[in-house]
Amino acid sequence: LPLTLLVAALASAVAALFAGRGAWIISGVLVLLALDLFALRSYMTHVEPERHVVRRIRIASPKLSGPIRLLHISDIQSGGIGAKEAALFARIRELEPDIILNTGDYLQAIPPKTDGSELPKLIELIEGADPDLGTWGVYGDTDYLLYRFRVEDFAPMSMLSSQSVRIACGDGVLHLHGLNLNQSRDFGYARHSIERWLEESDEGDFRILLGHSPNFALGVGELPIDLCLAGHTHGGQVWLPFYGPLVTDSEVPRRWARGFRRVGIPFLNVSA
Repeated sequence: LPLTLLVAALASAVAALFAGRGAWIISGVLVLLALDLFALRSYMTHVEPERHVVRRIRIASPKLSGPIRLLHISDIQSGGIGAKEAALFARIRELEPDIILNTGDYLQAIPPKTDGSELPKLIELIEGADPDLGTWGVYGDTDYLLYRFRVEDFAPMSMLSSQSVRIACGDGVLHLHGLNLNQSRDFGYARHSIERWLEESDEGDFRILLGHSPNFALGVGELPIDLCLAGHTHGGQVWLPFYGPLVTDSEVPRRWARGFRRVGIPFLNVSA
């Protein structure tokens, strides 16, 4: 699009030689739009992805006897594991989490790199940051090529695709349930899996529901869940002042595209 605008600006400039001042103004506007788009692309590609923003939230619950530091991350979506990803996991280690929950989109390999070449590198970084209560994840949109790997290939990260796990921590229990990709996109599809998980859970468990897309959160408002985690929206990709996110690729309200809020009984965090 920026290149197209520059070509149009050049054509308008040529026309200005014959048409006068109005065509020069159009040419100038087109050049400014092209430069703005180039700047936006540069920011989105080279600046914003390097900024690791940590949002600290404190949740008080009688279900847990002591503090637990939970780190939620999503959409690493690496084109190739390198210095950027190493810096990210170095930052994660500095935060000293007790448990890491990852809501998908791990890789989006750019040829000649492949998921096969990059997954072992990512797992090595995950292993270096793996906390006492483990690293747990679900699959995202870009992870369809990862389905060909065995679940053991993701160790020490444990994949929760339509699966649950109870984790003892002090006198309390974290009860996690991970939705598969399609379940995260549609609460109607996820309902049976969630209801079965809740039936198996004890009232005293701190219940955490993970899904890649936040769409599932539209249906959980009346359910006894403590915390829902999602990603996928990339925080809206780009936020405009007084408007908010341009693109969410989600059915949730635009204000849900990033951040922490209550959505009925549960809390919801959508990682940007």
